[in-house]
Amino acid sequence: MVTINLVHPCCHSCAGVLVERTVGEVLPAVEKNAEMLKQTLTKFKEQIDAKRKEIAAFQTKYKIRIKGQDEPKEEETETKKGGVLV
Repeated sequence: MVTINLVHPCCHSCAGVLVERTVGEVLPAVEKNAEMLKQTLTKFKEQIDAKRKEIAAFQTKYKIRIKGQDEPKEEETETKKGGVLV
């Protein structure tokens, strides 16, 4: 955090009520909330990565393709081998 005068007045919301406190009284709560937000963000990123892997495994297992996505290389080689000569 930026260094600031700890006796400088600031406003803090407690249970919906705006209360005037000093920076020194509010700063620890703000730092704690910032750390909790970082931890929550890290957890959400981990959950997103796990869910992406789960979706990819599901798509592979049931051969699901989303329109507009590149097709896998294996299928391209199979279709080229099965061409019809006229």
